[in-house]
Amino acid sequence: MDDLKELTCPGEFGQIIADSNENAGRIRSAIESLEEDKADRSFVSPPGIIPHPEGGHYRTSTWSLDGTAKIRLPVSWSDTMLTFSVNIFEYRENRSKQIMIAGFLAKELSAWAGCTVAKIAGDRPLRVRLGHDGERCAVYLAADDYNWRYPEIDVYNLFPAYQNAGNETWDKGWEISIVPPDGVISYDATV
Repeated sequence: MDDLKELTCPGEFGQIIADSNENAGRIRSAIESLEEDKADRSFVSPPGIIPHPEGGHYRTSTWSLDGTAKIRLPVSWSDTMLTFSVNIFEYRENRSKQIMIAGFLAKELSAWAGCTVAKIAGDRPLRVRLGHDGERCAVYLAADDYNWRYPEIDVYNLFPAYQNAGNETWDKGWEISIVPPDGVISYDATV
């Protein structure tokens, strides 16, 4: 704030500088007011599309893994509508896929509701299950005994809406792992 200096100068330029000095005082006052407001409450960014939520990626250098790919969401039942996409790369011919997942995390039902799972790209079928692992909502990709080869999985273009949809809830806390299946499934589809 100390870098805003008042200047004086004679004539026409003096008037311009005087006006600038007056504006600098208003700007200084506005900045101080914003800083006070910021100290009183935490800033929350508006809800919207989250391009790549933190933790929403899985990479391994392991040649072969057995199990289902579990995408663990950062929340439990939250009455949030959401849609997101998943890229799946496998080091095998015709195994890479891109899917879109949408649903409502219904608190009253303790279940996914109004679900849609669609394949955007890829040739082979993929089993997709939406459920809950006892602590948080989860998505399970592939059959229980599926053999993955150098899998890489990414969640992207997440769009939470309705309730509990703030970016501070959804932009971090995601986890992806290859595990034996666990949890309760409320929606099962093959795309």
